[in-house]
Amino acid sequence: MSICKAIIQRDGSVLASSVASADNMLSRVVGLLRHKSLAEDAALLIVPCNSIHTWFMRFDIDAVFLTREMEVVSIFPDLPPWKVAWGGKGAFSVIELPAGRAGRAGLKTGDRLALGPPAHFTPSGAA
Repeated sequence: MSICKAIIQRDGSVLASSVASADNMLSRVVGLLRHKSLAEDAALLIVPCNSIHTWFMRFDIDAVFLTREMEVVSIFPDLPPWKVAWGGKGAFSVIELPAGRAGRAGLKTGDRLALGPPAHFTPSGAA
């Protein structure tokens, strides 16, 4: 599970500064189920994934579905537990955020995200 940050390319703002990836069968199945909440700056990127459920979750989330090119194709704000969300045509992955985060960031369908190193990242040998 790698950690990076998600940036909205339109304006360079940080959507989430601590993004974990769920990119194998076990991590995709578990997702956020073991969490009681999600920090405001945290997110989970599930790849590949074109639909999700929030069964057994303990908190609401924003679900943002992305194409392979990281373009936002659909946003499900404030998705409560016990719901299902389908990403729609072109959805390849989903980034799960704290409820309300997508709206506070001004994220819109058609925006593109970029992934970068977290703010605390220092390359080997750097001062």
